[in-house]
Formats: sequence, C-alpha cells, structure tokens
Amino acid sequence: MGFAFDHAGLWRRGRQFAMLLALVFAASAAVATEKPMPPTIPGSPPKAPGISNMPSTPSTPAPPSQARTFQRYSHYDLAAGDEWQSDAWDAPGCENKCKENSACAGFTYDGWNRRCFLKRDLGGIRLNPRATSGVLSSERQPVKSGAPVVMKYYNNRAFPGQADQSQAAKDRDGCERACWGIASCIGFSFHKAERRCDLFDNPQEYGKQSGVYSGAKEQDAN
Repeated sequence: MGFAFDHAGLWRRGRQFAMLLALVFAASAAVATEKPMPPTIPGSPPKAPGISNMPSTPSTPAPPSQARTFQRYSHYDLAAGDEWQSDAWDAPGCENKCKENSACAGFTYDGWNRRCFLKRDLGGIRLNPRATSGVLSSERQPVKSGAPVVMKYYNNRAFPGQADQSQAAKDRDGCERACWGIASCIGFSFHKAERRCDLFDNPQEYGKQSGVYSGAKEQDAN
C-alpha cells in the first residue's frame, strides 16, 4: 500500500505554529516596554502610574514685618541725646533716615537749617518754631514740656511766604499781642513802614529785611 503525503494537514499545523510564535513575541514586547511603578516611600501615599514625583510648590514667603511708622509733632523739639546728625532737605527725608536705622527711636528736623537729628533715647518735647519731630509709634510717646512759652525776637528779619493772617498794627508789640491771641500762631513779622502785621502758623526760615521785626514762640530747655 502506497504512502499518501498530507499536504493540507501540514499546512494547517504550520499556520498554527506561526500564530503561536506571533503571540509569544507580542507578549514579550509588552513586558519589555512596561514602565516600572515608582517605589513607595514609607508613610507616604502611593503614586498613581504616570504621575511624576516632582517636589510640591514652595509655600508663599512670610509677609514683611510691619513698617516703622512715626507720630509727628510739628514745631516741637525732641529733648534727647543726638546720636547722629546729617543734612536733610525736609522732614520726610529725616524720617526716612530714622526708618533705615534700626537703633533710631525718634528724630528732630531743623527746618531753618536743614539739619536732621536722629535719637536713640527719648525725652520730652518742647515748643520750637523751626522743629518737626517724630517718635516711633511703637515707643512711649513724649510728654510736652511745662516750661513757660516765650517770644524770641529777630530784628531786621522777616518770615517769607504768604502769611496765614495779615492785619494792621501800630508797632511790634501790637503785632506780638495779635499772635499771642491766636493759638495756631507760631510767629509774626511786623513791617514798620507799612504798619502791617503778618501772622504765621508755620514760619519758615527768616531772611534779612530792614525795618521788619519778627518773633516766634518757643520754650527754653528745662
């Protein structure tokens, strides 16, 4: 009896073997490309696949400390030791110098001479027409001097600028009395030729002027 070669069966088995090889190759490729799970740190929640372990956003910086603010005293001199002196164009400029110095507790600005006096220790305050003082709001505020207020005279000198009030007066004494009668008046200038009395709530640095007699309220140091 002759042997009959089964071509159809052989072809079917070959096809099945090829399909099996394809399945094995696909599974191997999937294992090779799979990303490992990130290690879990003890005490921390596990990370989901695909989530980066980037550090968290830094917290917002703490706000700066409260600004150094000052209580102002117009026409008052702070009676305390002058630790530092410098030139300054105005009172705000002098205040800024104190703000920038951590040891400074107060200042006095001399507006007639444009000088800034910074103070570590604080005392009382006394009336002075040329002065503007400031004390840190966090410090104990100064007590006003009980010394008598007097009028200091400046002959042949005139306060510049527009007067807060002007009125007629026959002499310097009459002009002075007018200033004493107004609480807000700090200084006066009497113009003899015109018999005019100029009253100032904030007298600026005086200048030379013949025939003009001026005065300003002030307290002497105790």
